[in-house]
Amino acid sequence: MEYGSNNKLLIEILQFVNKNKLFSAQLNSINDIKIIHDFDKAVSLALDDENWNDIREEEMSKVWEVLYKMSNYQEIFFPL
Repeated sequence: MEYGSNNKLLIEILQFVNKNKLFSAQLNSINDIKIIHDFDKAVSLALDDENWNDIREEEMSKVWEVLYKMSNYQEIFFPL
């Protein structure tokens, strides 16, 4: 199958995802799950100082840091 000018890169990504099962669930690695039955408490915890957006932004900053250290990082930003 042909994907245009970035054919080789897209095939490499598809192979990586298929081979490493990037999106498969690994429930065995989650050890600290807590079930909260009180809705008000759950809302309070969800709106705590560090919410999901903060956590996501912090984790993505680590990804961007690694990306910008790569000598060929600009290749990633070319349109498909």
